[in-house]
Amino acid sequence: EVDGMAGDTSDQLTTAGFQAGRVGNAAPLTTTVIRHAAGDEAAAHRVASTLGAPAEIEVDPTLTAGSVAVLLGDDFPPPGQRGAGGAQPAAKPAPGPPEQQPSTDDDAITADGITCVN
Repeated sequence: EVDGMAGDTSDQLTTAGFQAGRVGNAAPLTTTVIRHAAGDEAAAHRVASTLGAPAEIEVDPTLTAGSVAVLLGDDFPPPGQRGAGGAQPAAKPAPGPPEQQPSTDDDAITADGITCVN
């Protein structure tokens, strides 16, 4: 069993239903990369979404069908600092203009004898 971020990331993926593969430490990378077998891009995106962290997605012709490889980079945030399943919190809509109160004045506003509608 590998300790540290690689082990934690493997545990996160297996808890989410992915099958564990070989886990180890690799040479340092600047950017996290998720590699997938040809035709398995959707699986790579599901892994990225589950991790809730940024990653480059690329084809790796050495992988067998149904396989992905996750290579953690310096940009990979530690647990507790990742998004929930890659989802970003929805932004609250900006407040609209205040609701116009009905006029209590019975006299209509006119311009050159034409009634104005507000």
